[in-house]
Amino acid sequence: MSLLPTGDIGSSAFKKCTSLNKISAPYFRIIHNHAFEGCSALTEIDFPKVVEIKTGAFSNCSSLSKVIMPICAKMANDAFNSVSTLTYLDIGLSSIPNIFSS
Repeated sequence: MSLLPTGDIGSSAFKKCTSLNKISAPYFRIIHNHAFEGCSALTEIDFPKVVEIKTGAFSNCSSLSKVIMPICAKMANDAFNSVSTLTYLDIGLSSIPNIFSS
């Protein structure tokens, strides 16, 4: 799925959307609280311009394995809560918070 530019992805925008599997969105800057929570089929995300990820944005995305956000500067501690499948993580943070915490 490719998303058209609007600036931010709102809170709970795609929450529990089980049909999403890959997302490429080159225009978004902020991903708000729980935006993709529970998207169980989501395997790959590519957000090259995202600078901030808020609370629980990708929590319970049980198939997520690849994350690309090379300029992300701020991430909530629990952005990827209950995600244990990541094999590739490209983010711009100089230090990674405990993004998998509950």
